[in-house]
Amino acid sequence: GLIGYCSTSTITDSYNDGSVSASASNDYACAGGLIGFSEHGITITNSYNSGTIIGSYAGGLFGVENGPSDFTITITNSYNNGIVNGNTSSGDAIGYVSGGYYYITITNCISGYSTNGFVGDASGWDGSYTIITNSYSLVSGNSSYNGTLCTINQLNSVDFYTETLGWSEDVWDFSDLDAANGKYPKLK
Repeated sequence: GLIGYCSTSTITDSYNDGSVSASASNDYACAGGLIGFSEHGITITNSYNSGTIIGSYAGGLFGVENGPSDFTITITNSYNNGIVNGNTSSGDAIGYVSGGYYYITITNCISGYSTNGFVGDASGWDGSYTIITNSYSLVSGNSSYNGTLCTINQLNSVDFYTETLGWSEDVWDFSDLDAANGKYPKLK
């Protein structure tokens, strides 16, 4: 991806369309379209991954978030439509979250590939939470981290992005939508 390791970071208007593969002798290989491993929270806005992501813990946007205490993950106006394959845990946005009290909010996003939904797995202290608001999944999954089911027709409609999700035409290019062939909005 773009970054191997980061701490308390903000990612805006960024994307990955290349393949990312991680391996480690201790089976803790973290792979993500934007970030492999993050600590102490992260904010991602107007970003996407369309590349193939492979690792023990794999996420379309980032592989693992491990915060030793309270931390917040906020993902807004973003998507993954790349293949995500994590042999331990994988998700369209986040592969795995652990440690402390975590607070995850996913708003106005699209999960375009994984049956695991936006988050592969999360384990934190009692009181941790994940809130998914106005976000959509193309594939019906077996996870409590799915968005509302959507269709290819919705993903091919500019109105779906601008009116339903509230994405800005100043930021996103909607001129070549063809979700069945992997063509989603691109950043301008």
